[in-house]
Amino acid sequence: MRIGNAASTDGNPAFFIITAFVVAITLSVMILPVWLIFRIEWVLLLIIYCSFRFPNHFDLGIVWLAGLSLDVIEGALLGQHSLTFVLIAYFLLLRTRAQHVMPFHQMRFWQHSIIVFIFIFLNELVYHGINVLKNQPFDMWFFLPAFTSALAAPIIFYVLNLITKKYI
Repeated sequence: MRIGNAASTDGNPAFFIITAFVVAITLSVMILPVWLIFRIEWVLLLIIYCSFRFPNHFDLGIVWLAGLSLDVIEGALLGQHSLTFVLIAYFLLLRTRAQHVMPFHQMRFWQHSIIVFIFIFLNELVYHGINVLKNQPFDMWFFLPAFTSALAAPIIFYVLNLITKKYI
């Protein structure tokens, strides 16, 4: 235990994960101008980061709760975010727990961006597919959050790495 450091977690990332999800959900529901359709998918970025960085400490239960809370706050169909978040986290955890996957810290920034784009694009595709089934109009710009999140991912992952190296 480190003396004099109130944020110390002694190598357990649980406090960081829970706090980061609260911040990510807050950033996701933050009110932005109407013209700003280039929204970053904060919660999904954090799911991807935690799946690679903490595969043995990251649980699908916290992902499900984050998706459920985002559904309640946004007024979406209950379980709509939870479904896609859990499926993406399950796939990522399955892949990162395998022995032959490149460690997260050895990946290049462009590799992070490609991974983020693929998974957020799939999330948006499922999310808007469910909305079409609910008779809501289809938006042709549904892929923009995947693009902006992929561009922002290297910077966000770098900041998260600095935080986790300092406190975990």
